[in-house]
Amino acid sequence: MRAPGRAGPIVLAAGILLIAAAQAVAPVAAPLFDSLTVLGPYRYLSPVGNQAGAPTSATITQPLVNGSSPGFNAATAESPPQAQLIAAPGAFQLAPGTTSVTVEIDPVAPPAASTVGPILGNVYRYAVTDQNGVALSTKPGTDVTLVLRAPDATSEALVAQYSGGAWTQITSSPSGTPAFFIGTAATFGDFALVGSAGSAIGPLQVSLLILLVGAVLGAIGYIVLRRRRRPPPAAEAVARRGSAAASTNRRKRKRR
Repeated sequence: MRAPGRAGPIVLAAGILLIAAAQAVAPVAAPLFDSLTVLGPYRYLSPVGNQAGAPTSATITQPLVNGSSPGFNAATAESPPQAQLIAAPGAFQLAPGTTSVTVEIDPVAPPAASTVGPILGNVYRYAVTDQNGVALSTKPGTDVTLVLRAPDATSEALVAQYSGGAWTQITSSPSGTPAFFIGTAATFGDFALVGSAGSAIGPLQVSLLILLVGAVLGAIGYIVLRRRRRPPPAAEAVARRGSAAASTNRRKRKRR
């Protein structure tokens, strides 16, 4: 028979294993924002009905830093931004004579219908060039981070790139903030979020699953602990008989 004190650690270990498994199935990155963020209306390039229009673009030009490309955090002007590009210093290959790097992000019409999934929101064209407008590419083995916002607070979407005449899914994941998704890319062009109904579990679903299973494990642990602390029925019966006999003996002594 297990010692009563083991039930608690067993339940705790099961909960930790559950959390680790959930993170492995649907890893959640750090949120993009460290404070309460109020989502403004999503701005469509081609609004329909009461949808908001006039999405913004982003253009940033910076000089080289010690002969290398500077770090970037280019973002459109919505609050919060609908499209961003984040690059570490030295991420791009530079030709001799390069003096500055420019990042441009523009909403564009879809170049073709997506075969990966329905396009969510706008398509954004990302470009990174030198001072002469020559396109730059990242160094081998180096990726940059794209961030795209979905029109609603969905937790299920993928980042896709239009390249070679077709849409293809790129490495992407939820950001940890509903409606925002992260993709990594080594080349640039047109990117968009596409729907992924029935795909990987999103962070919201994972959190709810963890809470639900944690509550169930807690209830099981509580029941196990109570049962282990309660004496078995035979012991209870013996204890009751002993108590009754002791009471009878006390009454007999008083009568004497």
